[in-house]
Amino acid sequence: MYTYCHYCIPSKTIPKDAVLVESLGCYVTDFEKHPLKFELLYVNEDSVLPNELRDNPHIAYYVDNFDEMIENEKVLYQFVAPDGTNTRVAFLMIDGVVVEIKEEDFSKNS
Repeated sequence: MYTYCHYCIPSKTIPKDAVLVESLGCYVTDFEKHPLKFELLYVNEDSVLPNELRDNPHIAYYVDNFDEMIENEKVLYQFVAPDGTNTRVAFLMIDGVVVEIKEEDFSKNS
């Protein structure tokens, strides 16, 4: 199962109201505060994130088949969310598109 999370647009400058995610070396805006769930992303030169995130927008989904997806798709970068939720996150390249997936147990929402 897949549920839309947000759409991310890379920025050449640090966006207004962006917060530093020190562990990843980037600044992000809060997509929850945008009516269409847009996120702006500025990636520092020394970031651990791959260039594909600096140069391309990406779309993000909550997924319940995280392990299957990282096994079957090209993984650009994988980590545990630094927000204390222990959510697994991965950036994948799927059909030439950068896709972020976040692990979600949909059975808890039923």
